[in-house]
Amino acid sequence: MRILMLNHALAWRSRLARSYYWGCNLARMGHKVTIVEISDTRRAGFDVSRQEGVTFIGAPDLLMGKLRSGWDPWDVLHRIAFALLEKYDVVHSVDSRPVSVLPALACKYFRGAKLIIDWGDWWGRGGTIQARSSNTVEALFQPVETFFEEYFRRFADGSIVLTSALKQRAVGLGVDPKTILQTASGADVERIRPRDPMEARRRLGFEPRARLIGYVGAMLKDDQELLATSFGLMCRMDPRIHLLLIGRKSPKTLDIDPSFLERVIPVGAVSADELQDYIAACDVMLLPLKDNLATRGRWPAKIGDYLAGGKPLVATRTGDFSSLIESGPCGVLADDTPEDYAQKTIEALSFKERLDEMGRKARETAEERLDWRILTRQVEQFYVKLLNTR
Repeated sequence: MRILMLNHALAWRSRLARSYYWGCNLARMGHKVTIVEISDTRRAGFDVSRQEGVTFIGAPDLLMGKLRSGWDPWDVLHRIAFALLEKYDVVHSVDSRPVSVLPALACKYFRGAKLIIDWGDWWGRGGTIQARSSNTVEALFQPVETFFEEYFRRFADGSIVLTSALKQRAVGLGVDPKTILQTASGADVERIRPRDPMEARRRLGFEPRARLIGYVGAMLKDDQELLATSFGLMCRMDPRIHLLLIGRKSPKTLDIDPSFLERVIPVGAVSADELQDYIAACDVMLLPLKDNLATRGRWPAKIGDYLAGGKPLVATRTGDFSSLIESGPCGVLADDTPEDYAQKTIEALSFKERLDEMGRKARETAEERLDWRILTRQVEQFYVKLLNTR
């Protein structure tokens, strides 16, 4: 198959996204894959590179900062011109922002490609954009985000969704359930492997007997509040506990009791290799998510990193991933209240043998259910099914 994927992320982010893993594994299967992403720097012309059998095209974008995320008409025009140069069997719009969905539609109607639109996050209509943005940004962008998120779904030949909440929303918009594939965000079990915790602590300079809990990446406002309050309660229960904020510059954005700030370790940005050491050094990894539309409509990619690294999770009972954690069992589930989340975390830390077993189950779950190679085969079969459907 000749496959064109259109991504609305900057190139460096694109290489961390689901389209990258789908594309690389499809190329391994013998398909010709091209991924278009936003060039990190280019304002005119295209960047062209090849990696793992995939051709990557960096499209020019004139916008700045956060707006360099899929909204530029200049980028749209360049992508439409590029998409019409060749004939593709499948054109895959990664989410539905203008730089992805509009060129994909052109490829469908002018070049006869089967159109797939996937859906990885509940952004508009009360979702993530409301949960993470100021009122001004929300008021300006939520209607626009909602329009692009919803309107073009009916033009797709097939839809891929990451959660059951998004599937229900797609069906509510008139999408035929028979044309929807629901699949989770995966785990890179080839590159990320369990490491010896004591060796990782030695390399990073942590005490062997310290109780370390970790969180990777950014957080929504409600989740920040849940983590901050929960951690304050944990500190009162256990004087040895420390929180690693991996990928965050400062704990100041978390409203943590000042008397406990010395127990927060802001790791900041790390390399992919260093990330594995930090995950290995922690006793458990945290997933404190409030039960709301934004959470039910997403599958945090960090889950795959946690499980591939063989680490148990302490998560809240929300979203499709909670059933995955429970069925392992590869972690502990708590209510989305500070009191219960803190209590469940402290209880988990108290049973070393149980943590070790859940860690083994975490890796097993990553290998058997979230391996990107397994998930990509599902996507490939979905493509074939659509190509065989008139």
